[in-house]
Amino acid sequence: EKDLSYAAKHNQFFNKYQTVVNTKHKTISRVELLMRWENQGKQISPALFRPETEETGLINMLTVQALQPAITALTHCFIFR
Repeated sequence: EKDLSYAAKHNQFFNKYQTVVNTKHKTISRVELLMRWENQGKQISPALFRPETEETGLINMLTVQALQPAITALTHCFIFR
């Protein structure tokens, strides 16, 4: 829990984006935001850290940390295309 709290407070989580493809139309139908955490050189599965973030209330802080860069990236997609 200590590592998780430290990581959340020091922005050590990062976003990965995964496209979802509509195979019928061969188009990208959406993009999913996946939050990742690397601790001491190892990637920690969200299945391991997510329940604890929900129990401790850190999920709110992590949601904001995930959405801010995602919104910025999305804004750039529309502005610079």
